[in-house]
Amino acid sequence: REDKGEAAARRGGRGGYRVFVGQLPYSKTKKNVESFLVNHGVVSNTSDVKVRLLTHKKTGRSKGIAFVEFKTQPQMIRALRLHHTNFSGRVINVERTVGGGGNNILRKEKLQMLREKQFSGARSLIFRILNSVLNPNPTPNPKCYPLSQP
Repeated sequence: REDKGEAAARRGGRGGYRVFVGQLPYSKTKKNVESFLVNHGVVSNTSDVKVRLLTHKKTGRSKGIAFVEFKTQPQMIRALRLHHTNFSGRVINVERTVGGGGNNILRKEKLQMLREKQFSGARSLIFRILNSVLNPNPTPNPKCYPLSQP
C-alpha cells in the first residue's frame, strides 16, 4: 500500500522523505551529493533523489548544507545511516527534517519526535547486540543479567 509521502512524490509534489545534510565540503556541488548517495547505495540512480544545495546569493558558493528529498521511505532510511560518515574529508550530519523552516514550537516538537524515532531503532539494535555478546546462552543464569534498555 502506498503511503502519503510516496503518493505525493509520484504526483510530483513534495514527499515526506526529506533529510538535512550538514557539514558538506564547500567545494561540492549538487551533482557531487547525488553521486555520493548513488555510490553509497542510498539510491540506484540520480533521478531517485532531489538535492537542494544551499548557496550564498552573492557568490553562488555552497554553504555546506543541503536538503535531500527521496521518493521512498527505505531510501531515506539508508541516507540516515550515513550520519557521521566521511564525505571528502568532512564528517557529515544527516538528520530528518520537516519542511517549512522557521523556529515555531510545533516544528521544534515534530523535529524532536523524528530525531527520537531515528535514534531509538539504533539504540534498540545496540542493546540486542550487547545482550547477545554478553549472554550468548539463552538459558537463564542468575549470575548473568541481561542489559535493560533505559
